Amino acid sequence: MSTTVQLINDWVRQNGLPIPLPWQGPKASLSFDTVRVHLHVLGGGVILLEARLCDLPEAASARDKLMLRLTRTSLGRLRQNPAVLSVDADGGAAWLQRRVLPGIALHEFDAAVEALVNEVELWRSLL
Repeated sequence: MSTTVQLINDWVRQNGLPIPLPWQGPKASLSFDTVRVHLHVLGGGVILLEARLCDLPEAASARDKLMLRLTRTSLGRLRQNPAVLSVDADGGAAWLQRRVLPGIALHEFDAAVEALVNEVELWRSLL
């Protein structure tokens, strides 16, 4: 079992999360309050954490207006939080993503997930 997969298994076990163990990866999804966090183990042991912020409007003018607000918020939050704004491939939703590098300690991983959840909740309150 890779170090990254072991880290996630330890984290799941420590927090009593509803993922069958041993988890083998490469993907999992968990809900924390109103935020669903997706975990993806990428090459080299990097973990991508992502959570959906909101759906994007179909109407071009409404979509542009919301994207401008999201982009401004993203630029304003860069120094406070390492999560970055992204849009899914079909352009239907905005997401926050955060990369977690290999070798991170269990408490640091726990803090990274918590920070992403808190960041999504903050962004949603601003929209």
